[in-house]
Amino acid sequence: MAKALGCSHVGLGGYTSIVAQSGLALHHSDINITTGNALTAGASLMSTLEVAKTKHTGPKTIGVIGAGGNVAATLCKLLADMLGPEDELILFSRNAQGAKHLEDFAKQLTCRVSVEPELTNLQRCNLIFSASNASNPLIFEHHIQSENTIVCDIAVPPDVARCAQEKAHVLRGGRIKLPHNQSLGLLAGTDTQAHIFACMAETILLGLENRTGHFSYGAIEPDKVKEILQLADKHGFEIQSSQNLSVFQINYPESKKYECV
Repeated sequence: MAKALGCSHVGLGGYTSIVAQSGLALHHSDINITTGNALTAGASLMSTLEVAKTKHTGPKTIGVIGAGGNVAATLCKLLADMLGPEDELILFSRNAQGAKHLEDFAKQLTCRVSVEPELTNLQRCNLIFSASNASNPLIFEHHIQSENTIVCDIAVPPDVARCAQEKAHVLRGGRIKLPHNQSLGLLAGTDTQAHIFACMAETILLGLENRTGHFSYGAIEPDKVKEILQLADKHGFEIQSSQNLSVFQINYPESKKYECV
């Protein structure tokens, strides 16, 4: 359909990238495909590290939820290249099967890394990235170490429950501000003027550059993230670093009171 409409680039937003196996299930050579996950990972990392500069100057214990997925796996690769010997990266799973997969993935990372089969020890972390595909919140008040804990919530719907927001500094990851405050309305997927999801921004940037070939397609290496961040800077697309999750809070049904138990 996109090809018939004359499109040169297709971005797999939302859950379409998951269903399409990070794009690999789509075998098209006549249209440029991207999941948008390179900019999503890069923007989430840069915005969080900007906030962390003022809160954490010592060793960092960084927790990542969802590293079995494309975005969080890319984040782990980026983090592994920049963490020091005193820093620790912990990959959290929600079950034993997922933990086994993460253990295999952890062997590829060049940093101090461990795997946890459940979220109990999330409280050890002073910096958390969460990018699951869960339909309900995963991070609650008892998972938060202190009010200085920074949580970058990339998931849609959010992984952070309301009660956890009140105890930590929570950011929405993967948000980009358009260069001239343009509004795409409902197409933007956010409720803030001129802000769009990074996956959409990546698709727009690749179109502006007329870049040919698939971009965020399958596993993403750090060089792709660096390239798309440079293009964002070139075209005046700004990474957002101070937006608190509460602005975007989804109103879950009242029946889900277990959120803050």
